[in-house]
Amino acid sequence: MREKDWRTLLHTLRQGNCILVLGPEIPCPRLDETPAVGPDGKAVPFFQEEPTLPATLAMSLAAEATFTQSLDPRDLAQVAELYSMQFGRNDLEAEVVSFYRRAPASAVYADLAKVPFNLVISLAHDSGLADALRQEGKEPVAEVFDFRGDQKDMVGLGRGDVGTARSPLVYYLYGHVDVPRSLVISESDTLDFLSAVMAKSPDLPGDLRSHLRDPNKSFLLLGFGLARWYLRILLHLLKVNKKESRSFAFEHIGNPETPFVKQTILFLRKGLKVESHDVDVTAFCGELRRRAEEAGLGTEIEHAPRPAAPPMGPKVFISYASEDEAHARKLYEALKADGFDPWYDKEGLRGGDRWGDVIPDALERVDYVVVVQSRALGEKTFSYVNKEIDMALQRQQLARRGIRFIIPVRVDDGPLLDDLKHLQTLDLRGAEGTRELASVITRDQQRRKRRD
Repeated sequence: MREKDWRTLLHTLRQGNCILVLGPEIPCPRLDETPAVGPDGKAVPFFQEEPTLPATLAMSLAAEATFTQSLDPRDLAQVAELYSMQFGRNDLEAEVVSFYRRAPASAVYADLAKVPFNLVISLAHDSGLADALRQEGKEPVAEVFDFRGDQKDMVGLGRGDVGTARSPLVYYLYGHVDVPRSLVISESDTLDFLSAVMAKSPDLPGDLRSHLRDPNKSFLLLGFGLARWYLRILLHLLKVNKKESRSFAFEHIGNPETPFVKQTILFLRKGLKVESHDVDVTAFCGELRRRAEEAGLGTEIEHAPRPAAPPMGPKVFISYASEDEAHARKLYEALKADGFDPWYDKEGLRGGDRWGDVIPDALERVDYVVVVQSRALGEKTFSYVNKEIDMALQRQQLARRGIRFIIPVRVDDGPLLDDLKHLQTLDLRGAEGTRELASVITRDQQRRKRRD
């Protein structure tokens, strides 16, 4: 790796712009497991190079499964698929959970825990990195993506970011042993996982997705397994190619002179802006730790007092017709960026929630209701949005005279609702529309405080 690349990597770490992506090919200590038997009936030797936990797990599972001629006993996705077909998903989950519970942590975790990452996307299933972070005196927050279930909101870590160097977010994108059904293990799991991510069903948490979309962020990919096609698809879904800065990948890639490896490296560099390096991951992590310590990265948080979370801004409910979702999303993101606490059904509702319970409760707790007026809203003869507006009007009657609660906004030239004509409507079609809305809410908040 060139010194120029080291400078870039350390700069992104210093600015808090480096997202660590921990792949499944992280080297681990050797385990004393029973060797698998290959399709020719001969024992398959373990590893001449450093083993990985998925490959070791695959060898352990393959020792019980009946092989097919084309099966690679070190490929966890293949072996797990066969194992699940022969013994069932419950047996597979039980074996995987048992394996990771007793597996030793990789040596790289201790080095990575000393480097200031705010956000870690983990494709590993074990808690080794989170444990190492705690040993460093940090307080990581672990969240699990369950591609088979409903995605809940993440634990709040402070407004404006999903993690800090002191309290990094470790997001288990491939699931975790604490939630066995979330584990992405077999080939079928991988396809279902990719389908869920592409369909946003369940979707990644909105604050995490916004963080990943930030063009100023870059990725550090360790042991990712870039030769696997489905992992390259995942990189595309994570918007790696939308970054303004280069990302870096470190792993054993293979012979760089073979056509497949050449094609992979070219795709990564040209298509995804990822500079790939064929290196020993353990050695790289040790060097990264050394350079980070020499640069003084992370030392400023060792004895620093915990920063207080900024006060939450006014809560704002966004009511809109389904056809105006793009306008509502834009309004949600603008208000959130301005320090408000907006509520928007695509973020506030989760699979299985009862609209009739959640939305009335949200309307009771907010400070303001913004109604997105449009041609589509005017044509809603029967729709839940009409009920939202009616509930908001009833609550408006409880407010003191002169206090704003409902703020209509206009996004096209559709007619205004008769029920809201007595209220001043803000026009969001201009460049200053959302800024004016933020100003109106801020001024009204100040007026409320003076009256209180």
